[in-house]
Amino acid sequence: MNYNPENGFNIFNIGSGVGTSVADLVKVIYDVYGKKANVEYTNFRKSEVSISIADLTKTKKLLGWTPQIFLQEGIKKMVVAYS
Repeated sequence: MNYNPENGFNIFNIGSGVGTSVADLVKVIYDVYGKKANVEYTNFRKSEVSISIADLTKTKKLLGWTPQIFLQEGIKKMVVAYS
């Protein structure tokens, strides 16, 4: 971990930097498993974040890290690892 004397430790966003909706995520998982999901839609809650995309500026600058795997490939690897 990278120590920062001003605030203790650095916190980094790790993600793809690309937004993915829950519906798209369900479709990716469906495509990988080959099974249809039972999806139940409910009303949007005010406490939920409507859009969240990781800002990788600090991560790239201080760690030199950039995402190497697309979402679908990562889900496939996870399914294989945990199956």
